[in-house]
Amino acid sequence: MPCASGHFSTGMRSRLLITAALARRPRLLLDEATAGLDPAAVDDALSEITGAAADGTTILLVTHRLEEVERICDRVAVLHRGRVMLEGDLDDLRASWRAIEVTRHPSASKLREWQEVERVTIRGEVARLLVRSDPEVVLHRLRLVVPMSSPAARLTLREIYLAETSDGEPDAAGSDLA
Repeated sequence: MPCASGHFSTGMRSRLLITAALARRPRLLLDEATAGLDPAAVDDALSEITGAAADGTTILLVTHRLEEVERICDRVAVLHRGRVMLEGDLDDLRASWRAIEVTRHPSASKLREWQEVERVTIRGEVARLLVRSDPEVVLHRLRLVVPMSSPAARLTLREIYLAETSDGEPDAAGSDLA
């Protein structure tokens, strides 16, 4: 519905453009489709996009909203500073990364030196390792030096993105051990 001045809001224009683009049943759709939309409108737009993909439209979703990527995409490519950092099937990428948390231990800073460990952060008394290999190998080695460790948990695409693009900088949630 137009606002009092007779013009559409940014979100309304975005919804109208998505609907118009999908009505033409394109073979390829390229856009940051949900920019400017409220949460309910995002859900509607993603449902429409998913429906179009099911009907054979190739969707190239350009976005920084990684939770949307996880909801509707089956393949991803992550660009950082003009370079493709990650590319592949989303399920395969998520399956190849794990997070393991260990109770802080005097040798925790040495864990960063392990080839399988991509990143180590500390939050309070817990060291969190991001592992991009068989987590069982890392868990076995950890049990030899650290008394307690958690099972390996899958990472979100956001966590994988931050691990791949951090350039060795600590993430916002904790400090790097290196």
